[in-house]
Amino acid sequence: MEELIARTQWKTGGVWFEGPEWHAGLTPLKKYALPASISAAFPIAKSGQIETSITAMEIDEAIEATLKHPWVKKCIADKPASDLHLPITGDRLHWNSEELQKHLSQVLPGDYNPESLRAWAELSFKSVEEVETPLLPPPHNRTHKMTRIFLNIRTGQFAH
Repeated sequence: MEELIARTQWKTGGVWFEGPEWHAGLTPLKKYALPASISAAFPIAKSGQIETSITAMEIDEAIEATLKHPWVKKCIADKPASDLHLPITGDRLHWNSEELQKHLSQVLPGDYNPESLRAWAELSFKSVEEVETPLLPPPHNRTHKMTRIFLNIRTGQFAH
């Protein structure tokens, strides 16, 4: 039987799983307050099937909850923002569970096991900031800043 999924030697850094993976860049059809994109890295099972249990509803919920969060709304209102990005893996709304666990334990102490981390989404967005310099007049004095946030879609907990 012809293989339907190409296996590559390329490996996404920081994902929680080992072995072959399938990648996709996804663009939601739904229009949000900011243009959104999703980078997917899914493990491929020995059977050749892509392993994922994330639903479109969970992705939508993560994006909507992020855009409704008061801190994010203030950031977007204060400075022009664009390019909301969500990295996902097989069953998680983030790529690197170990990095997420470390970050959360520093800012929100608690017990973070793999199942509890499943509800945490990692999102980022770009904002434009003006740099005061006599050498560069507007609009050339602008710089882009990437802001990364973590949001628990079940509890509403937030970290950045």
